[in-house]
Amino acid sequence: MANLLARLARRRAWVMATTVLVSAVAVVVGGSAAGRFSTGSGDYLDPSSSVARAYASVREATGVDPQQGFVLLVDLEQPLRPGAPPPARVRAAESLLRRLPAVRDVSDYRTGGPAFLSRDRTSTIVSAELGAVANPQKLTDRLEGEIRDAPLLRGRVLVGGPTAANGQATTAATHDLGVSESIGIPILLVLCVFVFRGLVATLLPLLGGVVTVLLALLGLAAVEPFTSVSVYAVNLVVALGLGLCVDFSLLMLSRFREEYAEHVDAVAAVTTTLATAGRTITFSALTVGAALGALLAFPMRFISSLGLAGMLTAASALAYGLLVLPALLLTFAPRLVGGHRQRAVAAEERSQRRWYRLSSAVIRRPFVPIAAAALALLALGSPVRHISFSGFDASTLPPHLEAARTYERLGQEFTSASSEPIHLVVHAPANAAAPMQRLAHEVTADHGVRSAGRPRYRGGGIWILDAIPAAPPLSSAAQATVKRLDRLAAPLRPVATGATANFISESDSYGSHLPLALAIVAATTLLLLWALTGSVTLPLTAALLNAATLLAAFGANVWIFEQGHLGSLLGAHNPGPLDESAPILLGALAFGLSTDYGVFLFARIGEERRRGREHVEAIAHGVARTGRVVTSAALLFCVAIGALAISDSRPLKQLGFGTALAVVVDATIVRAVLVPSLMRLIGRWSWWAPARLRRLHTRIRFAER
Repeated sequence: MANLLARLARRRAWVMATTVLVSAVAVVVGGSAAGRFSTGSGDYLDPSSSVARAYASVREATGVDPQQGFVLLVDLEQPLRPGAPPPARVRAAESLLRRLPAVRDVSDYRTGGPAFLSRDRTSTIVSAELGAVANPQKLTDRLEGEIRDAPLLRGRVLVGGPTAANGQATTAATHDLGVSESIGIPILLVLCVFVFRGLVATLLPLLGGVVTVLLALLGLAAVEPFTSVSVYAVNLVVALGLGLCVDFSLLMLSRFREEYAEHVDAVAAVTTTLATAGRTITFSALTVGAALGALLAFPMRFISSLGLAGMLTAASALAYGLLVLPALLLTFAPRLVGGHRQRAVAAEERSQRRWYRLSSAVIRRPFVPIAAAALALLALGSPVRHISFSGFDASTLPPHLEAARTYERLGQEFTSASSEPIHLVVHAPANAAAPMQRLAHEVTADHGVRSAGRPRYRGGGIWILDAIPAAPPLSSAAQATVKRLDRLAAPLRPVATGATANFISESDSYGSHLPLALAIVAATTLLLLWALTGSVTLPLTAALLNAATLLAAFGANVWIFEQGHLGSLLGAHNPGPLDESAPILLGALAFGLSTDYGVFLFARIGEERRRGREHVEAIAHGVARTGRVVTSAALLFCVAIGALAISDSRPLKQLGFGTALAVVVDATIVRAVLVPSLMRLIGRWSWWAPARLRRLHTRIRFAER
C-alpha cells in the first residue's frame, strides 16, 4: 500500500489538480448546504419518545408547531388597563407578526388575560403561534429587522420565544465561529512556524485544514437531504479538521525529515514515511472516527449529526494525509529539509536526547511517577462527584441575546406569565370538555403548579392544558412536578411537554442509549489498538488511561462551569449545571483524541522492538522519538479545538475547554509519565495476546513490514 501511495504521490500535477477541483466543488456545494443546516428544537429530542410523539400529534391536528413561536415583550408609554383597547405600539406589533408567512395565530392581553400584563402594567406580551419553520434564523432576522425599521417599535420591543432562541443561537454560533477563527488561526500560524521549523512547512497543516474542512462539508452536504444536520456541526468540523491536520502533518513531516536526512532521497523518504507514519495516522483517524461514530447510537439528531461530522472530518483529514500531503512533501522536499537540514537534524537529536533522559528516569523508578500522576488526575477529577446537568432553554443562552433578556424579564416582571410553561397534551374527542375540566382541577391541585389555564380543544382530537410551574424550569422541583402530571391517568392521560419535559425525555434517552455508545467505543478502540500492536494488554491499558483523562476533564469542567472557579477567565460568568449534551460530546471527542496520541506512541515503541531493542530500551526510544511530536501536536491542537471556548454558547465553551484540557493531560501526564511507567511494570506482558489472536494478527498482516 505504501508503494502504491508513493507512486500516486509522484503524479503530483494530477493530485494537485484533483484537489483543487474537488475543493472548488466543495466550496459551492458545501457552502450552500451549510445555510440549510438545522437549528430546530426537535433536533434535541428522541423521535420515539412520548414527548416527541405528542408534538407530532399537535402539528398534525392543528398545523401549529408547538416547538416554535415568538414572544414580543412590548414596553408601553403608560400603564395599561386590562379592558382598555390596545395602544398603537401593541397593534403595530400584532400587525408585524401577522405579516410573517409562518404565523398561524396571534394573541395579546385581550385573549391571554392578566398573565400577558406585567405587575406594573407598563409592559405586555404579544405572542404568535407558528407552523412549520424551515429556517428559524432567517425568520428571526426578518422579524428583528422589521422591528428596527419601525420607529414606533424600535428600542421598545424585545423578541423572544423558542423560534427566536433558536434563530439567535444560530446567529451567535456563526459569529462565534468567525471570532474563534480570527483569534485561533493567527495564533496557530505563529506557533506552527516554530513547531514546523519553516514557513513552507507551516503551510502544510493549514492547507490541509482548509481541504479537510471543505471535504467534510461536502460530505455533510451529500447527507443533508436525507437527515437533519445541526448547524453546530460546522464548528466541530472547523476545529477538529484543523487539529487533526496539524497532528497528521507534524507526524508525517517529522518522519519524512528523519528519513530524508538518512537517505537524501525524497521518493524513498516518502515511501518509508507512508509505510510508517502513514500507517500510524491511518489507525489514528480510524480511532477518532470510531469514537465520534459512537454518537450515532443516540437518536437525537443534534448528537448524531455531530458524530457524522466527526467521522467525515477524520476521513477527510486522512485523505489529505495519505494522498495530498505526500505529493506536497515530494514537491517541496528541498525547501522542507534542504538548506536547514543539518541544523534541523541537530535540533531533533537534542530534543530526542532530552526526552530519552526523561523517559529513562521515569522508567527507572516507576512507582513514584505513577503515584504522583495518579494523585494529579484524582485531584483534577474530584469535583466530578458534584456534577449535575441541565437542558436547553432561553435561560442557557448568552445573556446578551434578546431571547435571553426577554426570558429574564418575563420571570421578574410578570406574575404568572412564563416563557416555559408545562403544556399538557391530551388525546380526547371534542365533547370531552367535562373530563378535561376535571383534569384541570387535578392539575391545579398539584402543589408544584402555580396556576393552570382553561383546557383548549385544538381540533383533530387534541386538547391542550397549560400549567405554570411554581418552580423554575429545568429545576429538580419542576421535574418532579412534570413526572407527577405525567402519571395522571383517570379519566384522561396527559403527556407533559415543554422545556422541563423535554429535558427529562432527553436525559432518559441519553441514559438508555449510553451503554450502546460505550460498547461501540470500547469495542472499536480495543480492536484497532490490537490491530496496531498485536497486543491485548496495551489496548486495555490505553482504555483505562483514557478513562482517567476523561475523569480529569469532567472534573475541571465541573470546577469551572458549575462551581464558578476561574469562570470569568473563560467568559463563564453564570455558574450552573453542565449542558447535558456536553459530557457526551466531550467523552467521545476526548476519548478519540487520547487514543490518537496513544497510537503515535505505541506505533513507535513497536517499531523500535521490531528493530531489535529490548523492552525497556524500546519504550525509552519510542518516547524519545515521539516526545516532541506528541507535545507539539497537542499544543497546536489545543489552540485549534480550544478556540471553541471563546464561544458564547455554554455547550461549545464546555466542549472546547474540556477537550483542550484532556489533550494537555494526555500528552503530558499520560503519555510522558504513566504509559512508560506502566509498560515498565507490566514488562513483556505489555505485548501479550492469546496464541489464536497472535496467529490471526500475523495472518491478516497487520504487523508493519
